[in-house]
Amino acid sequence: MISKIAKRAGKVFFFDQFGIAHYENFQDMILSDYLGKVPMAPLCAFTTNPEIFPGQLVFNKMERGYDVSGIVNHIKLITNTTDRSLHVYDDINRSSMHDPNSEGFIGYLKTMFQQDGIFGSDEAARDTIKRYSVAYRPKVKVSFETYGVPLRANDIIRINGEDARVIKVDHKISAERKEWMMNVETERYQSVSPTAGSEIASSTVSE
Repeated sequence: MISKIAKRAGKVFFFDQFGIAHYENFQDMILSDYLGKVPMAPLCAFTTNPEIFPGQLVFNKMERGYDVSGIVNHIKLITNTTDRSLHVYDDINRSSMHDPNSEGFIGYLKTMFQQDGIFGSDEAARDTIKRYSVAYRPKVKVSFETYGVPLRANDIIRINGEDARVIKVDHKISAERKEWMMNVETERYQSVSPTAGSEIASSTVSE
């Protein structure tokens, strides 16, 4: 019943590694982090060099890469205000189309489009575009192997000084060898650029 309520309310319900129940909007935590408002609080720390970054040692190898599949360079948003005026907004990351050396370069126009009257005001629409501009930069993916701890998906951890969200954990436990190892996959949104949304083009059509 709680799980069904959480889904309908857009919340997340889970038990953390200490057995404490959580009923919260997990995406709000991620949003606050990449907007630079409230940093995430990691439960565990992992490191490839404990002399530089404190934490549990990573074994064998660590892989780090960028997920470019979710990158966009054009945000188009259509909404209407309480006076029934139609508002259209466009924000474009032009370097992503023309500069191969820029972060998030894809070489063509890729649009994120949303049409909804729920925004209701010019200020809310512009704030939404700034939040969506996190998609101008690729997510950071990190995977590694280490000895086991009670870790699960959606936990926040720190890897070599950078916070990330766990998306997959594969535990391997051997009673014969008295060994508990795990493979961990994580992802992290890069922070929104301070100049994001500074060149939003808008037009208004009154009734």
